[in-house]
Amino acid sequence: MAENYQRFVDADTEIILNENDDCQNDLEMSSPDGINRKGVTSRLGNSRNDDIGPANNKPEDDATHSTKYRQLANENETESQVIIPSEHQELDIAEKTEAVSGIRLLRCELRRFVDHLAFRIFTVLLVLLDLIAVIVDLSKNDTNRPLEILSLTIITYFVLEFSLRLIAHGPEHFVKEWLEIFDAIVIFISFIFTILPIALNHLNTNVAFIRLFVAARLIRIILIIRLVTEKKNLERATRKVVSQNKRRYQKDGFDLDLCYITHRVIAMSFPSAGFMALYRNPIKEVARFLDLKHQDNYMIFNLCSERMYDESIFQNRVARYRVDDHNVPKLRDLVDFVQTAKGWLGKDPKNVIAVHCKGGKGRTGTFICTWLVENGTFEEAKQSLDYFGDRRTDLSVGSKYQGVETPSQGRYVGYYEKIKRLHFGNMPPEQTLKLTSMYIKSLSGIGCGDGRDLTCKVITDSRIWVYELGRQDNCKVTHDLGADSIAVTFSDTPLLTGDIKVMFFCSDKSIPRGCDDCLFYFWFHTAFVEDGKLFLPREELDNPHKKRTWTVFMDDLSVTLLFKKIPTLLT
Repeated sequence: MAENYQRFVDADTEIILNENDDCQNDLEMSSPDGINRKGVTSRLGNSRNDDIGPANNKPEDDATHSTKYRQLANENETESQVIIPSEHQELDIAEKTEAVSGIRLLRCELRRFVDHLAFRIFTVLLVLLDLIAVIVDLSKNDTNRPLEILSLTIITYFVLEFSLRLIAHGPEHFVKEWLEIFDAIVIFISFIFTILPIALNHLNTNVAFIRLFVAARLIRIILIIRLVTEKKNLERATRKVVSQNKRRYQKDGFDLDLCYITHRVIAMSFPSAGFMALYRNPIKEVARFLDLKHQDNYMIFNLCSERMYDESIFQNRVARYRVDDHNVPKLRDLVDFVQTAKGWLGKDPKNVIAVHCKGGKGRTGTFICTWLVENGTFEEAKQSLDYFGDRRTDLSVGSKYQGVETPSQGRYVGYYEKIKRLHFGNMPPEQTLKLTSMYIKSLSGIGCGDGRDLTCKVITDSRIWVYELGRQDNCKVTHDLGADSIAVTFSDTPLLTGDIKVMFFCSDKSIPRGCDDCLFYFWFHTAFVEDGKLFLPREELDNPHKKRTWTVFMDDLSVTLLFKKIPTLLT
């Protein structure tokens, strides 16, 4: 099956889909229905230019989905020819790829099985058990039938396990990895020297046999070397558990939590050293990958505020923007990132950027989606967010969404869409606001249900204002039982300019806390507050937006903030 691509080309970027995602390709291409859902725009043949359109993770009927990507294709038609297959062409594609897809799907399932953490742990335990059996066997002068059976069973398992890995990963993987070749030699020599003494047991009075038997027991000690290869397999399995169903780069001897969002933009998890490297991307492997694939043409953006690394490993080509986990960057930092990325990518058509936070999705996606809006790949923030989520999520492994995580992060990508459209990529004029009142609707089921056990924090760069609604310090709270809402009027209110974070806490310990160890929170920027009002429904509040919290947060939960605009001269 030819590899499938979709290109949206502009001056700075070219999206290339499915560069190494065989498993997901096959799931998408294995049926006409799958093709239609994913919006395939494909030319069948041996060309490496076969097209496949970006997909939206969220449920959408086939007609709407197909129409949307036809529109996206038409918008880029002047720069990249796109062919939309008819219904009979889609059927033809499915028929011609069915046989190959079946084999690849089988290998994919087999790969997940042999790389599973439980399978790898079981194999390590068998290596240790076999080592114990060899030591016990060497301590005896005569043969021990139960130990022979145990050893034969274990070595047969090793042969089977290696054969399954060979099928799952393909011979090309083992040819490139000398450690895998050595592992194969160890297994098969051990297998031969385990089988031969048992098969020649009837010659046990022969001196030659006795020497062979002793040699066989000594040879099997080399199986301890398998612990070296199993350590590597165990680390790989652990990293896959941690990365969940995020797409991984698994080619050319690499297995990294890393994927190409476009051919010039890479998303990845944190490059780690020491103990963390056991379950996250080893920093030396990331450096080896970038040096091999992009040599002197890469620049890294580190978005973690909570951890750092030796930047010299990446030739000191690292720009850092400190963003807390599950939070947003300062809007000014986001604009600065866009200009830095534009400058770097504009220097050389070979230049690429690699963006990471800790897990490589929330903060990473916020920055990358902003860039995709800036360079014209997508006009709307929502399109960019949906596309990033599709590229970062490997649906062949699991259905969990691996895109931008919080509504506030998506809101800031939306802010940049307006910055580009209305302010030509420059920061918008400052707007200073005075918070006057707040309305919260649908509090029933949240603690006392009337707000008296809630605390609100308003956070700016320089100060934090705390309002305990139960004590009504610097505020007056009115509960409307019929409307299931509270109104909060502030007496000591701050002047707000720029990036603002609002957090809510509940003293009731039975109420679950989410990210940032609070009930819910949200970010906004004062420059984008219109008509002195900010209304946020449940789906736009961080924490309540998650479906698993909807037993606590009702569907009509909302927060409304009202402001008074302060003239610039008074600030």
